[in-house]
Amino acid sequence: MTGWNVVTYAGLAVDGQLRVTKPDGTPIPNLYAAGEVIGGGAISGKGLVNGSFVTPAVTFGRLLVSRLAPS
Repeated sequence: MTGWNVVTYAGLAVDGQLRVTKPDGTPIPNLYAAGEVIGGGAISGKGLVNGSFVTPAVTFGRLLVSRLAPS
């Protein structure tokens, strides 16, 4: 058995509020991104360890929810 891990270091561009941005930097209305879709490079730089995307996915997801539905 051989394990494979497929990951891309490219991803959607987001701003500080996790809004997906156009190439000119303006946010796309009502489109947000978190986790692996924003690219591995944004999360881990040049280092990659199996399972290393779990914590950022949970963290970014929590940040996004807190921005969209503040308590």
